Amino acid sequence: VVTIASGEGSDAWLHGFTITGGAADAGAGIYVEASQPTLEDLVVEGNTCASPASGACKGAGVALVETVARLSRVEIRDNTAEADEVCGAGLYVSYAAIPGTVAVSPELTDVSLLDNSAVAIGDLGAGGGACFEWIDGNSVLYPSWDGGTVAGNSVEAVGGVAVGGGIAFIGEGSSYLDGMHLFVADNVVSGDEALGGGFGNYCDNPGTGWAWFQNSIFANNAAAGASAVGGAIGLGFDFQVGLAYADLVGNVAETAGGAAGAVGTGLVQVSLQESNIVANSAPDGSAFGWLGGSPYFRTVYSNLHDHAAPESTDPARVSAYADISADPLYLDTSAASAVDWDLHLDPSSPCVDAFDFSADPDGTYADIGAYGGPYGSGYHDHWK
Repeated sequence: VVTIASGEGSDAWLHGFTITGGAADAGAGIYVEASQPTLEDLVVEGNTCASPASGACKGAGVALVETVARLSRVEIRDNTAEADEVCGAGLYVSYAAIPGTVAVSPELTDVSLLDNSAVAIGDLGAGGGACFEWIDGNSVLYPSWDGGTVAGNSVEAVGGVAVGGGIAFIGEGSSYLDGMHLFVADNVVSGDEALGGGFGNYCDNPGTGWAWFQNSIFANNAAAGASAVGGAIGLGFDFQVGLAYADLVGNVAETAGGAAGAVGTGLVQVSLQESNIVANSAPDGSAFGWLGGSPYFRTVYSNLHDHAAPESTDPARVSAYADISADPLYLDTSAASAVDWDLHLDPSSPCVDAFDFSADPDGTYADIGAYGGPYGSGYHDHWK
């Protein structure tokens, strides 16, 4: 419907519209390539992928291709994609650069992805909500995503691999997703091999990748299938995820790793600090589990609570330092949808002022969880 691909500069501006009814194999709602526009106060909904069964769909809602576009207060919802390969039913972001250089990176502020759905009938389905694809080279990329809700999205692979019900990263080479501050809830990844109900990665030609989430929530996400790993976070090859001041609550994997899991080889690691990991479930490793390789899970100054045995596939692969185990006393988790949960802590919670270092915005010791730490009040107004 909207194409910005003629080298437009930073003075290009799209504001205040609802973009709907588009059909294309990339960016059916909005397609941006090699340009620098600002997109503000938009709703992108009801767009579809028009790719034939043998083709690929990349971003039924919005596609950002090698661009430093700035998106602010944008809601991408109810877009659908069905193709042999799908990367992002809601949002697709791609990068390519000369090895050793810094790739271009968009800036996302208060961008939400809601109820988008993808079905891949071939090799790969990635990102019911958003898909980041790193195409080639070894550049360092730093896309930022400051605030937003990723909820109710789904990706299903029929006969292939499904990755990231909410958010997926695929590709090759050394790459980094930095500055993620999100509420990721009620997303589903499903298929014979399924990775990461909330966030997942899959690389055909692995390098060393990293994703960093600060003051974020992963709640009630699910990985479903015969080999379904990582209710909240599921990792493939040579990839690491770090979370600081996070809540991983009520996530479910049908096979292994209710909170986080892995299937790949190489350097695969999930690190959590000052985080609540609570009431996640899976038959093998209700908190941390895997189906191959030698992944590593690390928790520091965190709260690991209410998990059925076995809590991990192999305790030797889990390192814990100065953790506690206690009911965090969330204010309200009674709603059917986690988007409507209130994960603030009751004043009497053992996670309030839990450790005598760092500080909350009110000057007291840091609370455990998404509302704690020096940035504990910085992103929540962006969550729906």
